Amino acid sequence: MHTRWIGGTLVALMAATLMAGVIGVDALQRRAIAAPSINLTMGSYQLRAFATHTPNCRIPGNQPGNSFCSSNSIYSIDEYYVVWLLNRSRRGNVTFEEARRLAVIRLNPNP
Repeated sequence: MHTRWIGGTLVALMAATLMAGVIGVDALQRRAIAAPSINLTMGSYQLRAFATHTPNCRIPGNQPGNSFCSSNSIYSIDEYYVVWLLNRSRRGNVTFEEARRLAVIRLNPNP
């Protein structure tokens, strides 16, 4: 009986988390909520999330010294919300940064 209660609770929590995620992504895509900029660092890992016109660039286009990924580039006029996971590592005297794009959400234009 106790195991059933724990299993039922876990299933309910997972379903609620999934529904909240879907509703949150839909609200973000429809611009009902503002797209948050996230820059979180844990050890050698860094999680970045931001709205941009250049979804293939791992740093925001409005950052100084970033001419390739600037908002004036030839990329699409559509705006996207992207989430990147960056990992810095050293090999000898050289620092490498591996980047993985975890999510891309196309934001609908303002009404």
